[in-house]
Amino acid sequence: MARDGLLESTTDFLTLFEESTANVVICDAGWVKLGNTCYKFTPDGPKHWTTAKTFCNSIGGYLAIIETSEEDELLKSYVANIVPSKDYWIGGSDLATEGVFIWENTSVTVNLPTSTLFQGWALGRPDNNNNNQHCMMLAYQLDFKWNDAKCDHPRDYVCEKN
Repeated sequence: MARDGLLESTTDFLTLFEESTANVVICDAGWVKLGNTCYKFTPDGPKHWTTAKTFCNSIGGYLAIIETSEEDELLKSYVANIVPSKDYWIGGSDLATEGVFIWENTSVTVNLPTSTLFQGWALGRPDNNNNNQHCMMLAYQLDFKWNDAKCDHPRDYVCEKN
């Protein structure tokens, strides 16, 4: 591939370039890079959960799913610095089956409260208070831990895309 430290061909250069940039995440304009993921925070004003989900889909993303404690900490820290007194919708709900929370952009149903996946629920949550809390949010009054809430209340939200 190299001779005396020089690349022998354009193909060698392109191969080396592709290998060195394979894991670099570049976000589109208006998206914020946190870790290796791109996020957009309430780009079009507070919305009901289903409307926020539809909007995120329309711009090539989805309501954020949180898969690791590192991602959870990045998002919590970021939203706490934007406006520390707002809740943010994220992409989980139990709209399909009460008590079975799923990340909406996946094709596999995952029961978040009992799964082995990372979970950031606040203590005692989800609780389905008044039997009408079916959508997940980062709750500012609970240090941005996960909470279940009424889906038809307009809130800020987090879109994600890879």
